[in-house]
Amino acid sequence: MKGMKRSLLYWGRLMEKYFITICFLAVVMCLMMGLMQGEFSIDITAAYISLIGILAVMVQAANNANYFLPQAISFGSTRKESLVGMQVFTHIVVLQFMLITMLIVKYLPNYTSFETKELLLLYSFFFLTSCGAGNGVCAVILRFGKSAGMWIYVIYIVLIVFLEVGSMVADLGIGAVLVKSSVWGIFAAVIFDIVMIGLCAKAIQKYEVRA
Repeated sequence: MKGMKRSLLYWGRLMEKYFITICFLAVVMCLMMGLMQGEFSIDITAAYISLIGILAVMVQAANNANYFLPQAISFGSTRKESLVGMQVFTHIVVLQFMLITMLIVKYLPNYTSFETKELLLLYSFFFLTSCGAGNGVCAVILRFGKSAGMWIYVIYIVLIVFLEVGSMVADLGIGAVLVKSSVWGIFAAVIFDIVMIGLCAKAIQKYEVRA
């Protein structure tokens, strides 16, 4: 139990620092854009924080596979402890981004034409699929190396940006279709996330730390 507690503390500090950093950078980027354009839009800031949060989950998954997971194992954490710590705090970070998104939707209801419920379900879909895809990238990197994982990463980023921007800006494309079948979309995203966690667990189990 001592090892599990140490693992949770390690991943908790790591992921919370990452969450705070991403939120700070998102606000700074929007402030800089506002200064360059001569006006500051809180709607744009809200949209950027949500979008960057979705992408950040994928980025950190790749970082975990490349750096932090091997580091945790080399420092004496078991593979099970590392898996649990990583998954717990990855999903806690996602819940935190979702909380920010809910506040955005509540107090800025006009920054898209979607209804509040539809928008929250759409973001839930994006965040859950980001978790799942992140675990998939993590598994591929651990088994086949950085190059293979980065191909999946790039393809997913392009896809998620297309869906997200299309949904928020034009309310067109696949994003608009997803909200019309949102319950099934969320169910599929949850199953996808669970399956990818399983693949990630198998990859971690077989992973050997290289000197």
